[in-house]
Amino acid sequence: MIDFNGYLFVDEYTYMIALDSMKHFTSLTIVPLKLNDDGVDLNDLEVKVKERRFKSQNKEFWAIYYTIPTYHNPTGILFSPTVCRGIVALSRKYDFLVVCDDVYNILHYDNKPQHSRLMSYDTRTDADYVGHVISNGSFSKIIGPGVRVGWLEVPPRLKPQLRHSGIINSGGCFNNYTAGIVGSLFELQLAQPHIARLYAAYKERMLAAIAVLKSELPNTCRFVTPSGGYFIWIRLPDQVKASEFLEYCFEHEKITFIVGSRFAVEEGKGQQFFRISIAFHKKEKLVDGISRLCLALKAFIKSVKHT
Repeated sequence: MIDFNGYLFVDEYTYMIALDSMKHFTSLTIVPLKLNDDGVDLNDLEVKVKERRFKSQNKEFWAIYYTIPTYHNPTGILFSPTVCRGIVALSRKYDFLVVCDDVYNILHYDNKPQHSRLMSYDTRTDADYVGHVISNGSFSKIIGPGVRVGWLEVPPRLKPQLRHSGIINSGGCFNNYTAGIVGSLFELQLAQPHIARLYAAYKERMLAAIAVLKSELPNTCRFVTPSGGYFIWIRLPDQVKASEFLEYCFEHEKITFIVGSRFAVEEGKGQQFFRISIAFHKKEKLVDGISRLCLALKAFIKSVKHT
């Protein structure tokens, strides 16, 4: 589907395991894209796409843009409608494929209605529609992490390529047995109440975590309040490195988190960021941990100022 001498455009901070997987394709060039609070920087995307575009001789696409537009991992960003429309417009103009990792879409906690996902902006009734967006979904985030079953939504023109994939044809699908169980869970109406319970628990945890951070996080730090998903992305003061704070935090409070550099496409980036996840611990433990993290951060910032 993609030319092996082509490009992978990726948000400057992205899901670290996806990034690790991309690096195995050594003939593809990974290009980082700037992120704003409302999604990818469209000007940066167009400049970098325009200057690298080439005509592939034997593949459908010369490049892929991989992103997580709804409750982005690790930043928690929800791409705005303007950004979503812009991505689709650029994908049509420069003929690259957009792959959306849409695994957090139903985890919307805000009282305001959530706008449509990015794929919906690649409208089939448009005069210039060809089909430039793929959506990847997963039951692992809404039933349980060990499920390892998901689905793809693709434009009609790309279905034959996936249908004739040797990987898929070899076994009929990627996880037959578990897919059958998941299908039965929905048919028997057993999955829906389970998902509702998880949703309520995640929402309660996220709102509680945000409340603690707004109250106790040092005012020299910054975060964008997520309206859904699992993650909160903390920006530290310039003089503070997340890796050093992690060591301090573990030593004094036995609390860990993932530092921003783990998600960075470029070496040396992300040192002033770290990610908190609300998905694992129950609310009480999460609130206690974040509160102690904030206390440790205040002490650590003070110690850095005096060195």
